[in-house]
Amino acid sequence: STPAILTPDESNDVALALESGRMQFPPHAALLRGHAGTLLGTAEAETPAGLTTPVGTSVIDARPLFSWTPVDGATAYSVAVFDERFREVASSGRLDTTSWTPRRNLPRNRILAWQVTAHRPGGEVVRPAPPQPEARFFVLSVAAVSAAEASRARLATEPVALGLALTKVGLFDDAQRAFEGALTDARYKPAQVRALLTRLRAR
Repeated sequence: STPAILTPDESNDVALALESGRMQFPPHAALLRGHAGTLLGTAEAETPAGLTTPVGTSVIDARPLFSWTPVDGATAYSVAVFDERFREVASSGRLDTTSWTPRRNLPRNRILAWQVTAHRPGGEVVRPAPPQPEARFFVLSVAAVSAAEASRARLATEPVALGLALTKVGLFDDAQRAFEGALTDARYKPAQVRALLTRLRAR
């Protein structure tokens, strides 16, 4: 027989998650919470420079790709990234695109926030602007990254266990893709997997 991929603890975690619809979020999830919701549903219409990614999630890369939706009339954009004390840790200069990758690594194991300024002939537009919540994200530590990558390799054929492992470190977009993969896996009840997806999106 093939050796079991999941440890007994992981098997228990999967069973419990499917039964209860609950999962473990990282300690920093509370600091990210509420920052993804503004980009969903009707709020998009109110944010011309809707920030696409990264928002309300952890990232693996210390030089993540920042992307946002265009602003009518904008001739250029600039991005600024701040730490918890609102000190600028990176800035893009003027861009003629709606995405940007920093040239230097951002600090790891930290909550960071970012904003985009759209430069228009009639004046600048900053997004997000109060009272909209900050667009926050968390750059994982090197140790957390290697653990996540090991889980991704080992649990490639166990989508629910993989989704739980990725959720635990805050890689919410990747976790969502894993759970979506579990919807078509005959080993799981779709309604239970959908409950996990609902819980993840409501974080």
